Amino acid sequence: MPLTVGVNTLASLSEAEDFFALRLNADAWEDADEKRKERSLATATQAFNALQWTGSPEDEEQETVFPRVGSYFCNIAGTKIDFTGTPNVLKRGFFELSLHLLENEDVLSETGGLDDLEIGPVKLKGIRSASKLPSNVYRSIEAFLLPGGTGSRQKLWWRAN
Repeated sequence: MPLTVGVNTLASLSEAEDFFALRLNADAWEDADEKRKERSLATATQAFNALQWTGSPEDEEQETVFPRVGSYFCNIAGTKIDFTGTPNVLKRGFFELSLHLLENEDVLSETGGLDDLEIGPVKLKGIRSASKLPSNVYRSIEAFLLPGGTGSRQKLWWRAN
């Protein structure tokens, strides 16, 4: 299936190429062939589709979570901003997740993790695998995540009366 914006990707390969042309430390992207780049964009889209977002889809029949209509609080502007479509700041997080997937091919695998490793006199403790949603991606998308929803690191506060 070809990569199609709104069907199996949130942004085009061309948009991703433009983003990575100006980004340092994007060797995994630059070294990947077109097919792997497309797969990383499609997989990042699937990951974004699993999260809970503010706003609502522009079209009830669309296959991806964006484009959307809604609002978010912009820290830079210090105010609420209404949006339609797929905001550029969100696309940056999307592209960063695509790169993360290329750099950490087994990050989505549920097998092969370990906490400690000891080989002879060498002992490693607290080994952490790569995050499925790294902090640089989270910072780009957190304003769009539904508080307390899937993917949000914010706890939904409520009070029983």
